Amino acid sequence: MRLITTTNKMVSESNILQVFESSSHPVLTATEISQELSVSRRTVLRRLHELEANGLVHSKEVGGRAIVWWKSD
Repeated sequence: MRLITTTNKMVSESNILQVFESSSHPVLTATEISQELSVSRRTVLRRLHELEANGLVHSKEVGGRAIVWWKSD
């Protein structure tokens, strides 16, 4: 499992996936995840793209710049 370190905070694949599992919403934004984990949005986006490449999450553009993410079944 790779970890991303930002300002003394490590974000693992399981940290991101746990946010999805504990959420009552079917989709989340990178901003919502970053707020939950107290890390930068950029850090979360990098991890989400890695998770998507590995088939663990999916995304969809829902506006000009808005992207929602959800955990794979």
